[in-house]
Amino acid sequence: MIQARVVKSDKRVFDCRLDDGKIISATALGNLLKEDTVVVGDYVELEEQSQGHIIKSVHPRKSEIFRMLRRESKKKITAANCDLLIVLSSCSRPAYKRGIIDRFLVRAHQWGITPIVVFNKVDEYDPSEFDLKFEAERLKFLGVECFEICALDADYKPKYLSAGFHDLKNRLHKMTSIFLGQSGVGKSQTITALSAGKVELKTGAVGKVGKGS
Repeated sequence: MIQARVVKSDKRVFDCRLDDGKIISATALGNLLKEDTVVVGDYVELEEQSQGHIIKSVHPRKSEIFRMLRRESKKKITAANCDLLIVLSSCSRPAYKRGIIDRFLVRAHQWGITPIVVFNKVDEYDPSEFDLKFEAERLKFLGVECFEICALDADYKPKYLSAGFHDLKNRLHKMTSIFLGQSGVGKSQTITALSAGKVELKTGAVGKVGKGS
């Protein structure tokens, strides 16, 4: 048996990463395709057969990303085994919304994942819009770590909080993280910066309301 981790799925075909970093394609048996048995993030056991690699079994999960299907009264699992939930917020456009942050923190609790809040675009921060230090203290009281960054400038030094971009990068080292946030807050730019350009995601222009296109 070969141990691997699912990094991409496309119907019955899954890209699996081996311990040495090599990516191989594998298919799943019919019984493993029922009820979200195989999702991105799963650790699996592969077997090489004449027709290619087959996923034979899935290891128990330590966490699950899911949404509830109300009509069917069940949950739809979309990913598994994430360590951190990175909630990204903008300090300029789109405007900071506390309710969205709190909603994601509730999701993190439901999913059993440690949340982290990242304030991006702090170089454009206007203190008259909201109190960044107060929001960070409020989240700290809830046990949530906060970071202050400018995704377009990796050398930006934090002015309001104690932790910045390089602290965030160290915190995420060897962790599996999922990024959430409003459209336009800079999720793609942040991921690109954290990967030092190794992962470059497409971004859209920010519209009049401050959201990405």
